[in-house]
Amino acid sequence: AKAHEDNVSRLNATQLALKILANGGYGAIANRYFRYFDVDIAEGITMTGQTVIRFVAAAINEKMNELMETVGVDYVLGSDTDSCMTSIAAFMEGYIEACGMPANYNDLIDVADQFVQANIERDVLEPRLKELATQLGSINSTLSMKREAIADRGLFRAKKHYVLQVWDNEGVRYTEPDMKMVGIETARTTTPKICKDMLTTALKIILNGEEADLKREFKVWKQTFATESPQKIGFPRGVSEINKWSDPLGNPIKKTPIGAKAALAYNKLLKQHSLLELDPIKEGSKLKFVYLRHNNPTGMNVVGFMDEIPEQFDLDHWIDRDVQFEKALTIPLQSFTSLVDWHVVKARPATLDDSWFDEDYDAEQVVSTPARPAMAPVKTREPSSRAPKPTAKSKKQPKPTLDSLFG
Repeated sequence: AKAHEDNVSRLNATQLALKILANGGYGAIANRYFRYFDVDIAEGITMTGQTVIRFVAAAINEKMNELMETVGVDYVLGSDTDSCMTSIAAFMEGYIEACGMPANYNDLIDVADQFVQANIERDVLEPRLKELATQLGSINSTLSMKREAIADRGLFRAKKHYVLQVWDNEGVRYTEPDMKMVGIETARTTTPKICKDMLTTALKIILNGEEADLKREFKVWKQTFATESPQKIGFPRGVSEINKWSDPLGNPIKKTPIGAKAALAYNKLLKQHSLLELDPIKEGSKLKFVYLRHNNPTGMNVVGFMDEIPEQFDLDHWIDRDVQFEKALTIPLQSFTSLVDWHVVKARPATLDDSWFDEDYDAEQVVSTPARPAMAPVKTREPSSRAPKPTAKSKKQPKPTLDSLFG
């Protein structure tokens, strides 16, 4: 088993390396310092990608409306550079109504897999991509797409910010569903690990549990967070520039990035306490930082550290664990509970601005202001992961079989 796992990891790393190399071709052509730099070619690559994915989305919608006997229903939940998330919920609900829920949930995943193979991959992607290649003047059709993940539930927070409960990924069937998270704090290196674990558990509860379950867990997490060490609750962050953001006295100037500000605070405190035996934080270092309560003796709202905060700083009772908890867990969690109308945390606006999901959303805080920023207004909200009900009701059909469905 270990040998197979190692082989899978090796092959996966190889395919990712090849993908990055291929993508680098576009990046190089769009770079004016590249020997073969050409704006027209770079634009052509971008526009071709957009054309392909829009063409595929339109073709899938056309086929799904035909199968479901509906008109104008958008079954494509969202698309990206090379992916198209499609809802087949209407078909699956019809199948369960006609055939009943299988005793083994894997049998239902098999039905979804066969439906996609027969009606999307075989009847849409293969022939229509050949058609598109001809329209684009390609000598040979090199475009191909296949089914990636089968998920039964999902949450869509914002553009490229979603979580899916996946049962099958590229033919690999899971005994327990896997959580595919894109743009979520659990995938960021800047999120404390303790909060990654809490948020992962929270998302599983939102997808499968009850509001009361999450409320109980949230209460425990808040109590746990209040007693954890700064090393566990601190935000990891890399700092590339420090001196650029410092005034002559070593204080951060306006709009200093949060990582640089934390490093400057640490270095200044080292000098104040004459801790010459400890190295200052240098450019290129990896640090952690915590927020400090307003009007603390340092005059700053954050402090960074490498391994631990020196006890000579005497800052433990000044750490603002409420702000730390809010930024690390409460705000991300509320952005998901609001989607399902759960009220687990203190009331906040129903929707959040995209900037709250940016790793540097707090970079422009200044020393003279409290550490807790105001909420920003929302722009848009992504559609629900559940497909709309068909506009036309299907005729009563005899109980189907897999042969009749996928023949």
